Amino acid sequence: MGWDKVHLNKLCLFKKTSVIPENIIQGTKYLALEDIEKETGRIINYQLVDERELKSNKFSFDEDTVLYGKLRPYLNKVALPSFKGICSTEIIPLKPLLSETNKYFIAQIMRWSGFVMFADERSSGANLPRISPKKVEEYPTIKPPLALQNQFAETIQAIAAQKQQAQASLEKSNTLFNSLLQRAFKGELT
Repeated sequence: MGWDKVHLNKLCLFKKTSVIPENIIQGTKYLALEDIEKETGRIINYQLVDERELKSNKFSFDEDTVLYGKLRPYLNKVALPSFKGICSTEIIPLKPLLSETNKYFIAQIMRWSGFVMFADERSSGANLPRISPKKVEEYPTIKPPLALQNQFAETIQAIAAQKQQAQASLEKSNTLFNSLLQRAFKGELT
């Protein structure tokens, strides 16, 4: 397509802002690696700092950040938070350079099987393999025009909204089915 090819560090800042436990404000949202669903990147949970005792440094993030789980990269944990908070140091916060790219494009690159294979092949450690942030920075990728990336992001968001709506409808249908099934077993249906 004639697009520039760049390393990921040309599209994102990898500067991590470390927060020491004494400076963490009560009520701050905290994400651990297990709070991110594998493959989908859905944030399935978070804790408030006063609910969990934190004893080590954490990284801060905001709504413009892409969060990447560096531990066991084959789990493909890439999240797009909609809130500010702090996260485990097993998560790399990436700040997309908004003049060059957007977070949805970066997240899709990092969820792509080619990136997962790249990260898995470059991780070290037998029991708990990790990829270093330096290796993630070196990932070679494409850089389409920002307008095209934004169009891509809009499409991804529309698909995500449709998936969420379909999931809600499925859950509602299952609830209705289970209710009818219980009534049938009780003999309440005629």
